Amino acid sequence: MSKVWTRAGLVVWLSILLAEALSARPFSDFLIEPGKRVGLIDRSMTEDALRSLLPEGQVKRVFRPMGEGVSHCGTEIYSGTEDVAFVLWGSMQEEYYYNSQEEDEANEKKCLEATFLSQPIMVAIDANPLEDRPQSAWHTTRGIQIGNSIRKLERIGGKPFEFSICECDVGGNTMLDDIPEFANLVIRLSFPGVNTDHLSGSFPRETSDTPILSSSVPNSMAHQFIVTSIRVYISGEASENSAPETDP
Repeated sequence: MSKVWTRAGLVVWLSILLAEALSARPFSDFLIEPGKRVGLIDRSMTEDALRSLLPEGQVKRVFRPMGEGVSHCGTEIYSGTEDVAFVLWGSMQEEYYYNSQEEDEANEKKCLEATFLSQPIMVAIDANPLEDRPQSAWHTTRGIQIGNSIRKLERIGGKPFEFSICECDVGGNTMLDDIPEFANLVIRLSFPGVNTDHLSGSFPRETSDTPILSSSVPNSMAHQFIVTSIRVYISGEASENSAPETDP
């Protein structure tokens, strides 16, 4: 009889330890494994589960602009901190195009009233592109994170890469599809206030999205070209054509 109670007590004790470990994890787990997980968020996560794991007020349903007049319904986590991120769910990945304020408000109401969000497919981590030194605790296993310079990205990928410097919606977008180290990631650079006229050659920055090589940026300027947006795909390969734009 005593052995039965001992085993039962052991099970209870182990359950308590597991619960404590899970409750503590959200405050320290900012590791990104592209294609697998972003901190707590893996393919099995739901919005309801996030609400039970994160502190009150740090999980919010939001209707978010994602660029070029398109909005998505999703979940904001770590709200109000420098580690804020946006989760796009497979169960609610409809694109809402802006036609009128009345229709936009109706779509937002539909988003906020949705009852169950699951099957995360992408997490967007964005910093203010105008910040001098943007920071975030999120980081990949290879050290990719907000605030990286183009030289750091070159070292991680092992070679230069192309990116757009045009003054347009795709300005700062990187072309990393052929570099395995960046699989399941879409990365955007910012370079506010930097005069890049001499880098664009004969291509007018206002109208052309023709990319340039990162190696064409001199070392004296490299620290001004920094990562301010990372989109991490949890399920399925990221592609430049399928990835929604994000407006920080």
